[in-house]
Amino acid sequence: MQAPTLAHWEAALRVVRYLKGSPGQGIFLHSDPDLTLIVYCDADYDSCPLTRRSLSAFVIMLGGSLVAWKTKKQVFDCVCCRPYKDSSSKDMQ
Repeated sequence: MQAPTLAHWEAALRVVRYLKGSPGQGIFLHSDPDLTLIVYCDADYDSCPLTRRSLSAFVIMLGGSLVAWKTKKQVFDCVCCRPYKDSSSKDMQ
């Protein structure tokens, strides 16, 4: 890197903290100068075939490389007694 900045230093520290907390694991970082942080999250209802519980998950990527991820079963099921319907949306046929 020809002109490292504070953002580069902070990103490097996060990587070191990750590696310290994950012995035996590693990550692959591309040599791309674009250190864009991308985060995806998702949740679904009643998807686990064994427990019928909902799942939630997230993925964090830095510069196109996977840095962190997790999938978790929800500890409780949510029941909505009064569903909300947006009056501006149209029903699908």
